[in-house]
Amino acid sequence: MAIPFFFTPAYAQEPVSFSTLLPDQANIIEELRASPAISGARIVGIMRAGAEVQAAGPDFLLQVPYGWSHDSVCLRVVSVDALYEAQASYDVPQLHGAQTVRLEFSSRKPQFWNSLAQRAESDAITALATKGSCDLPREQALAIPVEIGAPAEHVRVSVFLNTFRSEEAFVLWNGEEIACEPVNAPIRTAFDMRCTVDLDPVASPSASDLVIYPIRAGELGLPMTARLHP
Repeated sequence: MAIPFFFTPAYAQEPVSFSTLLPDQANIIEELRASPAISGARIVGIMRAGAEVQAAGPDFLLQVPYGWSHDSVCLRVVSVDALYEAQASYDVPQLHGAQTVRLEFSSRKPQFWNSLAQRAESDAITALATKGSCDLPREQALAIPVEIGAPAEHVRVSVFLNTFRSEEAFVLWNGEEIACEPVNAPIRTAFDMRCTVDLDPVASPSASDLVIYPIRAGELGLPMTARLHP
C-alpha cells in the first residue's frame, strides 16, 4: 500500500531582504550523536539540486504557499550518517499570495556545520519542510524544496530516500520513469538514494505524484508516494 507524502520545496540560502520567521519559543532542537539513530522515515528530504553548505548554521528560505497562512511549518534537518539531527517549528503569518520567507536557524553546533562546509560533500545533509506541527508524523504532512547555499537558477529538485539498502529504485513522475542513484557519501545511514525531478511551474503548475518502488533482490517493494509542488 502506498504511503502518501505531500511536499512543497524548502530553500536554505544566504539571508537577503525577506521576512524572517523565528522558531517557536526561540527553540531549535539539535542533537549531535556519537552513534547513529534511525528515524524510520522513508522520504527524508526534498531540496533544490546542487545545494552546498557554505556557512555554519545556515538559514533556510521557503516559498510558502498562500494556503499556509496562520499555520506552522516544521523544519527537519538530518545528516546522511544520522549523527546530526535538528528540528524547529515556525508560525506562518498572514500571507498575501505565495511568499518567500527566511527561517532563522541559529545552530548551537557550529563545529558540525563548519566541518560539513570543509568536506564539501554534496549529499552530506538534507532538509524537509512540512506544514503543521513537528509532532505530526511525516506520513501525514504536506511539505515544500529546501536549499543550502546560493539560490538555484534551475527547477531540479532532489528527493532523498531511505530505501534500507535497496539495490536501486523504480520511480515514476508524471507517468515517466526518472533517474535515481546512490547518494554521494561514504556512509549512507539516514538516507541512501537520491532521485532528481524537474519541478517546472510552467510545465506542471499543480502538484503531481512521485511514486517510488524500492528494488531488492530483483523484486519491487511497497511503493512510497510523494506529492511535489513546483
